[in-house]
Amino acid sequence: PDTSQTPPTHLPDTSGRCNAFLATWLLKEPLRRRDLLGMAFIVAGVVLLVLGVPQTVVKLTDEVVVSEVLPSPSCWAYLSGLLLAVIALLCGAKRHAHKHPLYNLTLCALIASVTVIAARSFSSMVTLAFQGYAPPAANATTDDSVANASSASGPPPPPLAPPPPPPPPPL
Repeated sequence: PDTSQTPPTHLPDTSGRCNAFLATWLLKEPLRRRDLLGMAFIVAGVVLLVLGVPQTVVKLTDEVVVSEVLPSPSCWAYLSGLLLAVIALLCGAKRHAHKHPLYNLTLCALIASVTVIAARSFSSMVTLAFQGYAPPAANATTDDSVANASSASGPPPPPLAPPPPPPPPPL
């Protein structure tokens, strides 16, 4: 397969696993089974993310977000599930957050997932703006739409004039 368009996110972050092993080796901290299980879950999560990344790079413009992302049922299922999880965690925060340190961490991680998505979208749009990307004009038509419109509304528009010939080479 063509890997020229593969995003650089396929390299997993190994600092957490390295820190765990270095702390065990240098600081003589115990490396428990639950630590290893946590690292295994992290690796599994990274693998799932890598496998879920599409092989094509899409220019994430405002038109793509409005026409493809927002109408998608998976987008609304994700946002609905996220909202329900945040509300559920907020409702139980007074009772459970002081006893369970992962409670607030989970709440922050859920909210941060939206921040990551928003930052990625904003970054793509700013990058495209600085690269000179201009969205297609609202009245611009493609060949298919011209053909469909011409059959319904009259004769097709005249063809564009060919470009002028190149100047002769200097002698």
